[in-house]
Amino acid sequence: MKITNKTDGRYKYASIDGKKITAHPLLYILLYSAKDLLRSIPFFTHIYDSLSFFSVTGYLPKIKKPRSLNEHVLWMKQNLKTDLMVQCADKIAVRDYVSQTVGKEYLVKQYYSGTRPEEIDFDELPDRAVIKPNHVSGKVLFYQRGTSNISEIKTLCDSWLGISAYGQNKGEWAYSGIEPAIIIEEDLSSEDGKPPIDYKFFVSNGRVLFTQLDIGRFYAHRRMLLDSEWKSIDVVYEYPRPDSYTVEKPACAEEMLEVAKKLAEPFPLCRVDLYEYKGRPRFGEITFYPASGKAAFVPKEYDFIFGEMVKLPWQ
Repeated sequence: MKITNKTDGRYKYASIDGKKITAHPLLYILLYSAKDLLRSIPFFTHIYDSLSFFSVTGYLPKIKKPRSLNEHVLWMKQNLKTDLMVQCADKIAVRDYVSQTVGKEYLVKQYYSGTRPEEIDFDELPDRAVIKPNHVSGKVLFYQRGTSNISEIKTLCDSWLGISAYGQNKGEWAYSGIEPAIIIEEDLSSEDGKPPIDYKFFVSNGRVLFTQLDIGRFYAHRRMLLDSEWKSIDVVYEYPRPDSYTVEKPACAEEMLEVAKKLAEPFPLCRVDLYEYKGRPRFGEITFYPASGKAAFVPKEYDFIFGEMVKLPWQ
């Protein structure tokens, strides 16, 4: 891991390998390199988690009475456990929830879901498709007829199905209740292979706190946050901001906001991901643990500004 010092306008910060931003990079690297050993020590897990949180955010967490956005995510991990959360964390089961809540027209077309990759009929798939597991975050494969190796794809799918207890080491309990399966969906990329813009709405009790916009996620990850007017907020969140990027308000912006708020309504805090495709919103996913509650804000006060906007069940 390489530490890089960066400057973004009037803000200075350190990043790991030019990507993930941390408040204390040396401590972060030390904890990360020894995480398996440290977590194996009895009674040290909570100490490790607090130190890890401190290395990223620059302050120790207070979970019983959360103040910041990160602390609220940690509170969610420890205290809120419902069957609906498990359903919404499942990339297959959540489709029923979306269909019943806002309508099936917002769903991406599905070509396959199941647990036997060897039975996938690739001749029946379109020329391009997206393949991913339903119970794991961050795993995705873009299939393209004529260039993708089908044997390798099936082997990869088998390895995904073998991932068990995903999220337990981070306290992300909702994933552990999901029966592993493979899902194949429509590829919404443009003809030149450019993926659609992914709008991530942070919502608390029907109120959109901000919208996260990721650029170059698969090659040079940059991130920016947008306010209710679709204007860039002067803050760095977990990843560096793009040097120059013009944000265009989506044609279906108001519809996207309404869809995100309806899907998030049962939960005190979650992130709803939507795409814009041919002028209409398309559903991506719902997550209850953005960055697992360990993401640096620069300046740090924005973590608390957004946290003040979250309303927990007793508030």
